[in-house]
Amino acid sequence: MPTPGKLVHPVVQSLVFSYVAKNVERERAQSQSLLNWLQGMIMQRKLHPAFALGTLPARIQRP
Repeated sequence: MPTPGKLVHPVVQSLVFSYVAKNVERERAQSQSLLNWLQGMIMQRKLHPAFALGTLPARIQRP
């Protein structure tokens, strides 16, 4: 494990975004978290191959 002096970027010190406030355990406990949303999207993509491999032609709407 790297020591703080050798990290590529400094540790986030913000109260809102620090590792104490934002971590996987807390994100998993929150049903509306970004982590749970992203895991749900990945699961849907695996369940429905059309989301992963399908094509969606762009429809340009002109006034």
